[in-house]
Amino acid sequence: MAEPATKKAKVEVVEGDGGGGEGDISDPAAAALAAVKQELDKLNEEASDKVLEIEQAYSRLRRPVYKKRAELLSKIPGFWGAAIARHPEFRGMLTPEDEDILSYCTQVEVEDYEDIKSGYKIMFSFREDNPYFSEGKLTKSFTYQQGGSLFIKCTRPTWSEGCEPIMDNVEEGGGASQYHFFSWFMDEEHEVMDTNDDIAELIKEEIWTDPMRYWAHEGPYTEEGEEGEEFSDGEGEEPSGEDEDGDDPEGDEEGEDGA
Repeated sequence: MAEPATKKAKVEVVEGDGGGGEGDISDPAAAALAAVKQELDKLNEEASDKVLEIEQAYSRLRRPVYKKRAELLSKIPGFWGAAIARHPEFRGMLTPEDEDILSYCTQVEVEDYEDIKSGYKIMFSFREDNPYFSEGKLTKSFTYQQGGSLFIKCTRPTWSEGCEPIMDNVEEGGGASQYHFFSWFMDEEHEVMDTNDDIAELIKEEIWTDPMRYWAHEGPYTEEGEEGEEFSDGEGEEPSGEDEDGDDPEGDEEGEDGA
């Protein structure tokens, strides 16, 4: 008498999903997979905590180095204003008034919150003879909320007489006509569902981390890139079918055959 067949896990493949559908697995197998998943989740959580601890430690280590860099950069007149104005994303965006205000900027600082994950703030310091507004420092903070939104708070400039922003299309969300970059400081407090602020990201991730790169780049940015290399899409050029003199070589061959 033949022995009964061993009971196997039954897996049903959903048609059209490439064989990756869910299936009915025996209880012991399902329990084992759930245990493995829990183990992986625990390791991933521990890894995230370790990474955060390392980021926090190195954030503290970088502070005195950034302070040393700030002391050196303070000896270069107009450094931060030039670094911002020469960034490719800000070129063509800044108004003459924006650039003039930035010429009074003496320091830019980006400071993460102590726990790193809660947010950060960006600070602009200005010379005392700045004729546009009375504040010596403008600060804009970005705090991540539990629901996934971003709470933004900033120092609103106290504008000098004759320098007040002229607001355009206020009903449609327009900004100040004579200020573009500094319209960024017009809204004192607001909350957005997107966790990114484009200007803040550019300052934090690019200008703050490597300001010398942009300060030193005075020439125009073109499709050839900063160093003059052409950007390639990985595809070769289609042959034109013409020689250097503009003639069609195939046409010449046909002409010779027909002669």
